[in-house]
Amino acid sequence: MSDTPRVRVFDNGVTTATFIDAAALHGTLVVTFDPFTYLNPDGPGFGEAVLVASGYDVLAFQKRQENFYQELTREDVAAVLKPYQHRYRRLVFYGCSVGAYAVLYFGTDFEADILSISPRVSTHPIYVRELRLSARWAELHKHGSMADRPSRARQVALIYDPVLVNQPAAKADILFMEQEILPGFPGITIHALRHTGHPSASSLAETHQLRPLLSQFLEQGRMDFAPYQALRASSPTYMMNFSAWLLERGKARWAASLAQRAVDLAPQLANVHFQRSHTHLAFGEFDEARQAARLALNIEPHRHHERLRLLNAFEAAGDLDGMTGLISDALELPEAALVSTARCALAGRAAQMLDTAGRTEEALAFALRAVTLGGRPNHLLQQAAQLQLKLGYWEEALGVLDEAAGLRADAALTHRLRAKALVELSRTGDAQAALRRAATLDSGDWTLHLQMAELHAMNYEAQQARQILQNIVHDAPPSAALLLGVARVHLKLAEDRTALETLQQALRLAPEDMEVRLLLAVTQRGLGQTAAALKLVEQALALRPDHVSLRRLHHELREEAAAFS
Repeated sequence: MSDTPRVRVFDNGVTTATFIDAAALHGTLVVTFDPFTYLNPDGPGFGEAVLVASGYDVLAFQKRQENFYQELTREDVAAVLKPYQHRYRRLVFYGCSVGAYAVLYFGTDFEADILSISPRVSTHPIYVRELRLSARWAELHKHGSMADRPSRARQVALIYDPVLVNQPAAKADILFMEQEILPGFPGITIHALRHTGHPSASSLAETHQLRPLLSQFLEQGRMDFAPYQALRASSPTYMMNFSAWLLERGKARWAASLAQRAVDLAPQLANVHFQRSHTHLAFGEFDEARQAARLALNIEPHRHHERLRLLNAFEAAGDLDGMTGLISDALELPEAALVSTARCALAGRAAQMLDTAGRTEEALAFALRAVTLGGRPNHLLQQAAQLQLKLGYWEEALGVLDEAAGLRADAALTHRLRAKALVELSRTGDAQAALRRAATLDSGDWTLHLQMAELHAMNYEAQQARQILQNIVHDAPPSAALLLGVARVHLKLAEDRTALETLQQALRLAPEDMEVRLLLAVTQRGLGQTAAALKLVEQALALRPDHVSLRRLHHELREEAAAFS
């Protein structure tokens, strides 16, 4: 191979074409296109070593960057091939993954045979839609439809896995085949190899059948898959994919045995350990699942998509410690293995999960780590401060929030939280200023005005509190929750009758709101309206007989009514 000359015959800066002369022993020129993320045009192309060793001349199209061959036109390929076509009796296009797409798209213009293994092109509108990719991906796609002209190809064979599991693009693959490939190549021969994964070439190579099948196609124009079918159990990729398919259908024990078989066959492959972790989780074997996950991620720490899938699985299984353990490992990775933005997102996720579980101290540690990794943006500072407030770390929270308030992207939430910390530190005047700033930034949030009224009430500034409450009642959109808050402030101001009127208004807006009914009954009771309160509570209990506070109040009111009867 090293003695075979490689001559660069095309280079547009992104895509290259290189001719490799193997003395044309077969009178066949094989045109190959590299798969996804093969980005070294100075190295051998897809299948080049095998083809040249077998005496086939090769024209290898390769990429310097992953552009899905969108910078290459059919006219470019025709111009590259023109000097060679008269020298060969037969032309064959051969590719895998995005290379499999390319051999179909470019090969349709030639009287050629085409072997396409697991075609996929993520820039196509079908993939952009199904995978919900950004508009940037759609803008990359410049090729037209495969069916925009009659195909001149002679024999076209396609190999793929029809039952892909854990592949977000699986549905898009099928749609692409139905809407693009089949209309463009009506006579295509489809070879559906279940559980070979994407690309199917992996399972074929592991069973040492890829080379024989390629030779059969080149020499005879047909392929015999019986030897592969007999050997497929020796493919770790096949066993892993079969295991995932079984696990998806609830056949956990069978799935676990196949996953272990895959590990035994190829313990050096990260994918088999990923799958073994999932099968352990199905049985609640958390320690074993964590161990398998760590093995996989130690082998391939850059597999962030798989890391996220594992985190989702650990979360679904209820193993929070497994989740946070994987995240802790990820946070120690260097930038080259996992960028800081991804580590920041993981730390934030751990903080949220731990907070939900009531493990606030641990949540705060992750939140502060996220702040550092993320460059101290507003939302992460807010997250950390909220946890500090939960823990009663008033001074620390205020320091974090003061930092957030100094950022260009000032936010109402920052000042709302600052007000809470300032109140706890008995700095009521500063808290009022913080709330006024929050209301300026978010004038439509009437709860901020309510909080200001509460602060005035706490500070014995009844007139100011009363004015704000009147503004809320008259100007804010009708809201039972807001009126409930207004009533509570009136009660703090010892304005029980005004509170009663406000609660009656709230009840008209939300007649089934038990909190409104409860406070209204308590207020009626305080004003000596025991009979009215009892009637209201009995009506509420008819709706919610299990409401503990209402039942307690009902008992007390009945005793009071009996005492005065």
